[in-house]
Amino acid sequence: MGACLLCFRRTALLGVLLLLPVIVNIVGIDLWVIRFPAGRGALRNAFLVLGALLIVLAFHAADLYRFFMRKRDDLALLARLRPWILGFQIIIVAGMLGYTAHEAYWEANVNNRAPSPIDGAWRLVKAQPESAKLPSWIYFEYNRAHMVVFRFPNGKSEMHDFRADPRTKTLNISREWLSPGSDVFEGSWERDGDTLRVHGTWGNAAPVDMIFERKHMPVKDHE
Repeated sequence: MGACLLCFRRTALLGVLLLLPVIVNIVGIDLWVIRFPAGRGALRNAFLVLGALLIVLAFHAADLYRFFMRKRDDLALLARLRPWILGFQIIIVAGMLGYTAHEAYWEANVNNRAPSPIDGAWRLVKAQPESAKLPSWIYFEYNRAHMVVFRFPNGKSEMHDFRADPRTKTLNISREWLSPGSDVFEGSWERDGDTLRVHGTWGNAAPVDMIFERKHMPVKDHE
């Protein structure tokens, strides 16, 4: 609907006001939740759309200023005559924030489009042979299907794609999320409760055996 409104000069401003919160939300999710690289197509396109909307909004800045200046006295009078409006607004905003917090908690702790038996946060406790290139923590994400995040001892993080087959006990990790492959890691896994044993090769390196311990979290486990 917002896109259709942009096609006409008289409704372009309304279209911008409808689309701007949506695009800002998309950019925020791509940047801080999914963490797409800056050059990734989805994030790049979102920035382009956001920039275009801001340009259209800039053309109507004077119109918005005149509107609020002209309606300033009317809005102030309305607030004095109807003090309950402020309370109603507070209830609406609080409800929206509460609903958003509930949905965010559900997404992070319950929802999972493709659960795997090794989902969770795992700390590396032993590696043979030892290597400084191995991550100290591996996060097989609950609420992002096939996403794995490496946390290294120096604080650096990397996001990749993982595929854990519960039948064959194989584990493949590729460099780009949602692009299956084994260019980062190829091997096998075996889980015993809160202990995860992984054997395989990192890229072109020699085979390595790793033992991880699972961090307990208030989330649903997938056996």
